[in-house]
Amino acid sequence: MECAAWDDRKFGVTMEELRKSIETARENRLWVLQSLESLRRDYLNKWVAVNKKRIIAADFDYDALVDSVKKKGIPFAEVEIHLVTPENLLWIL
Repeated sequence: MECAAWDDRKFGVTMEELRKSIETARENRLWVLQSLESLRRDYLNKWVAVNKKRIIAADFDYDALVDSVKKKGIPFAEVEIHLVTPENLLWIL
């Protein structure tokens, strides 16, 4: 099977921009997992949005959180959104 070359015009993003977004998302996710105990102390039962290892928004209401992130103009591909629960939960989506 042959793989086509990456076409920036077709996807609207360069390969480097995509790589950066994926790496930022990975770093955000890892930061959330490593910070769960402190997040539970300060944000229990809230949705948190994390970008560049910083909480950029937090709210009990998911839609309000999303609106807050949109107003900041940060690409969603680079934001980790996490519901801070009292214990670890397995989400099957």
